[in-house]
Amino acid sequence: MSDPLPIRPGRRIRRTDILAVVALGASFAVTAILWSSLPARIPIHFDVNGVANGFASRAVGGWLLPALAVAMWLLVRFGAAWLPVGARAAGGAGSAGTMASVACALAIFLLAVHTATLRAAESGQLPQSFCPLAIGGLCLTLTILLPRVRRNAFVGVRTPWTLASDENWARTHRLASFTMLAATIACFATALVAPALGVAIACAAVVSAALIPAIYSAFLARGGYKS
Repeated sequence: MSDPLPIRPGRRIRRTDILAVVALGASFAVTAILWSSLPARIPIHFDVNGVANGFASRAVGGWLLPALAVAMWLLVRFGAAWLPVGARAAGGAGSAGTMASVACALAIFLLAVHTATLRAAESGQLPQSFCPLAIGGLCLTLTILLPRVRRNAFVGVRTPWTLASDENWARTHRLASFTMLAATIACFATALVAPALGVAIACAAVVSAALIPAIYSAFLARGGYKS
């Protein structure tokens, strides 16, 4: 997924970067294509039932999320290069290939959210199954990638204990891959059998999937795991 494509000696580009740029461009394209049919007010926030309860002007609602997606992709993909040299040496840079994959998954997730939001502009309501399916897809990606993420300041279970120890980080993220898998199953199952509860269950599943490894990292630290 993140295999590099050679460009010239000393430089390379990853397939995940190409896919991410396509997803980011598609976010802007969706707004441009639907622009003439969009209402004056665009929903930018929804309640637990998927009903819009926060709105912005067409200009803000149409372009805000694509711009935010670009900023978030840049932060995750290249943020390590902006860290002080000491932070990078202490494990703050992460793994370039894995970070590229995580950043790509985030760009695709935000494209899905943006498209669904604009499609819901007229009705004022998202499909009930959308949120658990979208969140479940992101959790599935994290299930695969989290065990491969090295210590970094942007992605993963970032507690004082994981950031201080490679051993703690690795053990915590192996557990996190299982909790994210459980969250994935919960989200997909909810979308199929109880979509009306989708947002509440998806949020509870994700919070639990993140909180359990964070607590586990503290127990590991008490056990004396240090890099």
